[in-house]
Amino acid sequence: MKKILFLAANYPPYMTDGASRAFRMASRLPGYGWEPVVVAPPLFNRTGGETARPEPLKEPDPIRVYRSGEAVALGDVDECTLAAFARGERIVQGGLLSGMLPSIFREVHPCAVWEKQAEVVAQKVMKEHPDIEAIYAQGPPSAPIRLGMELSLRHGVPVMFDLTAPLDAPRPWSPLGDLRSDELFKLEQKVLCSGYGVITPTRALKEHFLKRHFGKVAHDDITIITDCGPVVPTAAPPSISAHGRPLFIIERADEKGAKVFFQALATVMRECPGGSAFSGSTIVDASGGMVPKLLRKVGLEGDLALCCTFSEDQELELCRSASTVGVVSGSYEENELWLPDRLIDAALIGRPVFAVAPAGVATRFTENAGGFQASPDNPVALRDMLCSLSCAVDGGVPPAPSVELIARHSESEVLSEMVKAIALLLPL
Repeated sequence: MKKILFLAANYPPYMTDGASRAFRMASRLPGYGWEPVVVAPPLFNRTGGETARPEPLKEPDPIRVYRSGEAVALGDVDECTLAAFARGERIVQGGLLSGMLPSIFREVHPCAVWEKQAEVVAQKVMKEHPDIEAIYAQGPPSAPIRLGMELSLRHGVPVMFDLTAPLDAPRPWSPLGDLRSDELFKLEQKVLCSGYGVITPTRALKEHFLKRHFGKVAHDDITIITDCGPVVPTAAPPSISAHGRPLFIIERADEKGAKVFFQALATVMRECPGGSAFSGSTIVDASGGMVPKLLRKVGLEGDLALCCTFSEDQELELCRSASTVGVVSGSYEENELWLPDRLIDAALIGRPVFAVAPAGVATRFTENAGGFQASPDNPVALRDMLCSLSCAVDGGVPPAPSVELIARHSESEVLSEMVKAIALLLPL
């Protein structure tokens, strides 16, 4: 079996952007002739040494995972604090969590520790596995991209860059320590214009890069490799439990937009004929803890079940038991190019989906999945969407995503395209 080095600052147990994508690719590549050797960020532990990683995310054979440091001891923290850490939210010095962590974690993205030790770990890996034939480097952040370039030049091994977002895109929802914006733009241009292998998860991102670097990047320089869906037992057809409740995931949201959404939800629950379908809904607060305050302000406190998830497996279980799944994001321009992981997963396991997002990748995906969508800054559209959604949920009829959508995110399609892209890098 051929070996490929995975440089992934975003990797489980973290739930940062790109972690699910990197893990699903790495865990399934062995079935397609490639053995991944992963350089990943450290694990983190709660009180008593219990690793905060769900059992299914243990690295399956033959994956070898090298962690870029010792496990971080978080102490006796609550689930919402743990979830904030897992999602890579900035830990500000003086906050509840900061006193329990090494100083390196206090004012930087938790995955920044990856960069501190990744080069040393990667050199060790290359020495232990001299038969590595290719390198996969995912960004942002930029550290895996820069390290991938360096290792490729030093060892003569071809590298594939996975750009899951523009390298210099602002991240107001979860500040990420990195290079300056102008340096990131130059690095992005170097990656795209220097003959390296480049993949990206959506056509919108590819078109963004082609337009941004017009005249310097050719259409064939970028390959679209979509995100893989979850592993779903074929013997369990999609069904909606009569006891299931809607699931709202508040992610990449701003306070103003989230408030407008909850005001619309409160109105629908009071006035729409099917509004009672939202009573008892589950809210996943992936927004930094602003949701409880907003629920109190709009009078929904106690009507909805609020929770914090610190693992992908937790969220997948919530999706499977929900009557409908939606992601509520903010009106940030960067969200136009973002396709939430759980939106894909929910659609592929047969749940009605909806997206509150600016017009872009997420809203197009939702429409193709037979779901509903509305802009985060349009109260009327939000109320109309929620009212229509309540009727659909009450009917209990699963949606019918297009055959093309299901195939596009299937393991066979994604991994076959991935293997082809890697093969193009290898010397004849």
